[in-house]
Amino acid sequence: MYPAVQGRPVHFHVGQAQMPYDVHSLVLSADSPACKTLLARPLKAPIALPTVSPDDFAALTKWLYEHAPPVFDSSADLSSLCKLWVSAMALGLWQKANTLMRLGMVAAMPSDVLCSIDVVRWVFANTPSSSPLRDYIIAIFVQRSKPDRSFLLQHSPVDGEICSKFNAFAKKFQMARHKFAVSKDQGPWGTDENGFPTFDYKKVLALKGEQEPLPLPPYLVWDEKAVELPDCFFIFPGTLTYVEGLAAVLK
Repeated sequence: MYPAVQGRPVHFHVGQAQMPYDVHSLVLSADSPACKTLLARPLKAPIALPTVSPDDFAALTKWLYEHAPPVFDSSADLSSLCKLWVSAMALGLWQKANTLMRLGMVAAMPSDVLCSIDVVRWVFANTPSSSPLRDYIIAIFVQRSKPDRSFLLQHSPVDGEICSKFNAFAKKFQMARHKFAVSKDQGPWGTDENGFPTFDYKKVLALKGEQEPLPLPPYLVWDEKAVELPDCFFIFPGTLTYVEGLAAVLK
């Protein structure tokens, strides 16, 4: 199918059904340090990936071969995107995982997008406590949801963790709204049609939490400084948040 690709085929058994897949070794090694380490020695059996779904594996290998990421263009895709992120990290594809965060940002950008609490619960149930995907999806959830506040009652350990991170980012988001309100083009000072300076006292009251609410940024923000890109959640080899894929090179 891809005659220009070199390298030996690597055999995988994917998912609980152990579906067989073959992927060229050089394709895997180019993007995954874990795969490069693993494939440096002879393999006596197919690599088993029981926690990776066949659909995710197929999407990732297609991306590796064709150099074109999947398309995510609606809030319904956030669940699929998060699952693909987890599968990418299971294969050690950290650059693909980072790209997925940018794609999720674009998919969740429209103000009418809604992020479901079920997506957040899935992320927390399927990632370690150090995973930046947790903070990433919480940032989206705070800004793109009308949450059922019942999760704040902490009926389960997972909801308790979600509640804690929700409250922490909600405070950061409020600080970001303050910062946005006093930015150059959103502050109380302005100019009328004749070029004379104007001063909107309502915006000053908004900063004090009186009468007028703080304005919402027209884009997603990712920290208290109103940063516009989710790169603060990126993973890089050698960092504390990096978890080596392929089950730590199948040790």
